[in-house]
Amino acid sequence: MFSSLLIALAGLANLHGAAAQVAAWHMDTLNLLTIERLDPVVSPNQVSSHMHHIVGGSAFGASYNYQDQVQSSCTSASITADKSNYWMPKLYWMDNNSTFVPLPLKARFYYFLGRNSAAEPVSPFPEGLRMLLGDPNSKSPNPNFSFTCHINADLFTGSIMANNFNFGRDCPYGIRMEGNFPVCWNGQDLYKSDNSHVVYPADPASARQGPCPWTHPIRLPQIMLEYTYMPSSWAPGQTVSGHLVWANGDTTGYGIHADFING
Repeated sequence: MFSSLLIALAGLANLHGAAAQVAAWHMDTLNLLTIERLDPVVSPNQVSSHMHHIVGGSAFGASYNYQDQVQSSCTSASITADKSNYWMPKLYWMDNNSTFVPLPLKARFYYFLGRNSAAEPVSPFPEGLRMLLGDPNSKSPNPNFSFTCHINADLFTGSIMANNFNFGRDCPYGIRMEGNFPVCWNGQDLYKSDNSHVVYPADPASARQGPCPWTHPIRLPQIMLEYTYMPSSWAPGQTVSGHLVWANGDTTGYGIHADFING
C-alpha cells in the first residue's frame, strides 16, 4: 500500500534517531487533475457549492469508494502508487468586485511520521479514510494553516508569514498556503461529518508531536498539503490585500480548507 511505502521512506529519511519526530517524505510534483464543483467528502453525490483544485487519482468524482479509488487508471502525482486525492478551493484575483481571475498554482505535500520516538508505531491510512481540514465559513484564524508571501527567488529570504492571505504588498514569487491535517485516529470511523474521527496530538505547541489522546490512539502519517498560488501572474507588482477571494466567496482568507480521500 502507498501509505506503508511512505512510512518506510520517511523512516529511512530519519538519519538521526533522536529526531524521529521530524522524519518526513515529500512529493514535489502534484499536477492538476481537474477543477470541478465536486467534493465527495462534504457534498457526496451532488454538485459542491464552489470550485476546487483537485490533484491525485483519476477515479475522483462526486462519490467516493476506496476500491474504485485504488483502481484509478492514472494519477497526477509523480509517484504513481498514490491514487489518493487532495484538494483546496480555487483562489481568484478580484478587480472591483466584477472581474474574477483564477490564479495558477503549484502543489506538493509532505508526509510526516510525527512520532515521539523511533520506536513509536505509525499506522498506514485505513482503507476508506476521509479527512477535512479547515472550515470554508470560518472568519477567524486556523492554527493549522499558515500563509507565506514570497518576495525573493530565494524563498528562505525575506518571506513574510501571516494567518491569512491579505498581505499589504505584492508577493512576486507566490503565496504559499500550508495545511496540517490531523494525525490521531479513533480506530473506528473512516469519516464523521464533524471530522471528530481524527484529532491532533496532545502537545498544544505542535500539530504533529505529542502523544495521541486515549480516545484516538492510532497515530497516522501527517499530511501537510502545500499550495502556492501566483497572484503576480495576473497582477505583477500589485498589493494583494483586498484582491483575493476563495471560490466560496471568502475574502478574509480564513475560509481556507482542504480535503483528503485515501487511495
